[in-house]
Amino acid sequence: MAEEDHNYYQQMAKKPKMSSIDEKSTAEECYPRDSLDRYGDDLCEEILSYLSLEDCFRFECLSKQWQRSVYKRQHVFDVDIVLMEKKVHHRGRHVGQTIAKDVNWRALEAVVKKCPNITAIDMIVNSKDTETLFERLMNAYNDSLTAIHIRFMNCDNYMAKTIVDKYGHRLTAITTPGYQSRVDALKPHLKSCTQLTQLSAIPNDVLYLKLSALFGADNELLVKGLTHFELSIKYENILPLLTPFVDHYRHSLKSIRVSFERDVNSQLIGVLNELSRLNHLRHLSVFIKTRIHKQNHKSLIGCLQRLATECKLLKRLELKILAINGTQVRRLYHSLYRFQRLRGLQLFVEKPKSDESDDTLKDLTLNSLSPLKRLTHLSLNFEDFMISETFFDSIDTLLPRIESLRGSSGLEITPRIEESVKQLPKLRHFYFSKTDHLQPFVIDVDESSGDDFSDSGSDADLPSWMIQLD
Repeated sequence: MAEEDHNYYQQMAKKPKMSSIDEKSTAEECYPRDSLDRYGDDLCEEILSYLSLEDCFRFECLSKQWQRSVYKRQHVFDVDIVLMEKKVHHRGRHVGQTIAKDVNWRALEAVVKKCPNITAIDMIVNSKDTETLFERLMNAYNDSLTAIHIRFMNCDNYMAKTIVDKYGHRLTAITTPGYQSRVDALKPHLKSCTQLTQLSAIPNDVLYLKLSALFGADNELLVKGLTHFELSIKYENILPLLTPFVDHYRHSLKSIRVSFERDVNSQLIGVLNELSRLNHLRHLSVFIKTRIHKQNHKSLIGCLQRLATECKLLKRLELKILAINGTQVRRLYHSLYRFQRLRGLQLFVEKPKSDESDDTLKDLTLNSLSPLKRLTHLSLNFEDFMISETFFDSIDTLLPRIESLRGSSGLEITPRIEESVKQLPKLRHFYFSKTDHLQPFVIDVDESSGDDFSDSGSDADLPSWMIQLD
């Protein structure tokens, strides 16, 4: 017996010991190769976190692991087809003309039960039902919410005022029509919005917000925590208010859109010089709807130079000028080389309707933009101006990081242009339209990038074609 035991232990001693890695690999081999169980809950949760809420409902029936994991990483409640009878796209993508008004309350209860980890709400309020929905969501996730974005669409001023009065201290972002009666209704309650970081107008709305919306009767700044603001300038002189605004937000404002609505040449240079003091800006959008006086155009170029020098964190720049001649376009275009830290650039120029001359920009080349080596998103809209077929030559060496390229002009896409653009090593999307053609020329390497240059919205409400730049 003793001899048998001795032989047994000798045999065991000869067997190699299994390391912990070998043990793990053996355990993994117990699962079929096509089974998600091989990856564990943590990795599956990370993968499933990219699903929309609608997809979560569809895929939860696939396995018990998916039932366990599919909702755990759902942190943003974005009201869509799951709760509404009609689909509404949010978050700067698209807002339809008809907004859903009938809430599916049964679906709402199911979502609340299945998604216990919601920390952010983003929704449109446009009816009594959606107001009630908002209140129910606030009650359901009261203790966990850290971000609340509410968009007032087609609702009366009383409803908007009531919500801001009751929940203003919790709101982090408000999007509203820019008309004066709405601003007047909300203004008395803005001081209580201590968590507010974004105040913006509805995407593509004809009216932005006036700077006076942020100031009380004694010129006291009502909202002091903004990181994004949209400003509309008409006839009124805003410089007396802009100076204290910039003084306060000099080191905190990250994004601002400025729209010059009327003949404000007397303020244009002063406003842009003030904005150059906002040295923590990441995104600047300037929309000039009026013709720039000849003496102001040279000063405009100087302002751009100052912005490039002072705003060293600027990553996105949008310039849209509706009444500008060919000579001014050239000067403007050649001045952009100074913004060497940009990752997103959008230039939109349109000549005056009464101007029949200077309709060619064939001397322009991408060499002027070659210092912008970090550029990944580029939109050049020359509208009725004609550029040369050689404009896109060597784009792969001049701007090698371009992922999304969009534009328009009087030029029609030729095989030479197509071949040049296809040489870009990181290109995902190319969209170019001839001004008088309805059908644009499109190259989609990555379908997910198809809306990169959409002007319809915002993240903090930034344009969706630039959202992923931070």
